[in-house]
Amino acid sequence: MAARSAAGSTLVRQQRISSIMGCRIPPSYNISNIRNAPVSIFWAENDWLADPQDVHYIIKNLPTLKESFYIPKWDHLDFIWAMDAKPVVYDHIVKILSRTNY
Repeated sequence: MAARSAAGSTLVRQQRISSIMGCRIPPSYNISNIRNAPVSIFWAENDWLADPQDVHYIIKNLPTLKESFYIPKWDHLDFIWAMDAKPVVYDHIVKILSRTNY
């Protein structure tokens, strides 16, 4: 079984970005331009693919942010594989999607 590594995932991401975008770093995007899509964010303390600084920036600057759900001690894969993913995340997603005004 191969060990996962944050550095390895970063390298893979940079290679993918480079092959798709033609550059090593994705271009900046002004998220204040997002005006018609209500957004809820689920993020975790130890998610190696979502830097907390980036998440806080999005929370502060995204004009259509409706909710932010912080999950302590989880990492990126816990959103899929955690034994309590259904009550912690999936049930909330179903509620969000079932709102008539969302």
